[in-house]
Amino acid sequence: MTTENCNYKIALLIDAENISNKYADGIMNSLTRYGRVIVKNAYVSVDDKGAVTPNAWIHTCKNKGMHLVTQTRNASGKNCVDSKLIIDAMDILHLNTDVDCFCLVSSDSDFTTLASRLRETGKYLIGMGEKKTIVTLRKACDEFIELERVTPDESLDKYRKAVAEGEDIPPVSKEFIASAVRRMVADNMANDRVTNLSEIGSRLKKMYPDFDSRNYKFSQLGKFLASLDGLSVNNSEVELVALKKKKGNK
Repeated sequence: MTTENCNYKIALLIDAENISNKYADGIMNSLTRYGRVIVKNAYVSVDDKGAVTPNAWIHTCKNKGMHLVTQTRNASGKNCVDSKLIIDAMDILHLNTDVDCFCLVSSDSDFTTLASRLRETGKYLIGMGEKKTIVTLRKACDEFIELERVTPDESLDKYRKAVAEGEDIPPVSKEFIASAVRRMVADNMANDRVTNLSEIGSRLKKMYPDFDSRNYKFSQLGKFLASLDGLSVNNSEVELVALKKKKGNK
């Protein structure tokens, strides 16, 4: 199976002590290319008083539908979160037969052995981490994505908040859709992949379940995307074009 199939069932494991919650939206958006995330775990530690570190992930997990996995720090000071993540990864590997892809999010080189083990089993392994991530961990993955390249999507955060609070949800603005699609196409180009309409349609549905081009008065997705700034559609292939200059700009 290749990433172009977009049919993977993904287990997402985030070393939240090592990764900032500001990347949460970007991580989830990036995974829409590969399939459906069926396990969403973010790992944090708690002290003997129950205080979570880092506590910013509490709110993030609540709003992103992630499972916050807490682990009490042990007296030796060793990283208990790493151990818990590794144990859970192996449990998922052997007990959850639906999972055929893992996404390991950490810049910590201590996970290199885990990455190698997951890949050896034939599971597709996506690594995500910051630019500082060492080459051995990168190469242990089938594919590695630098988190600095995945930018937060404010419209998606507002959309999810509205859904969670049961509010009426207006169509997402064309500007936000255009920005999201341009990122998808640019990311595929960086990996020498073409972007077709079916991929864009599938990923937009995963980001915005009520997405429908008819909400924007277009009966076909291709015509809608072609109307967006910076995009063109040729034979079902979506491409980037020069952004149109705003009125008044020279």
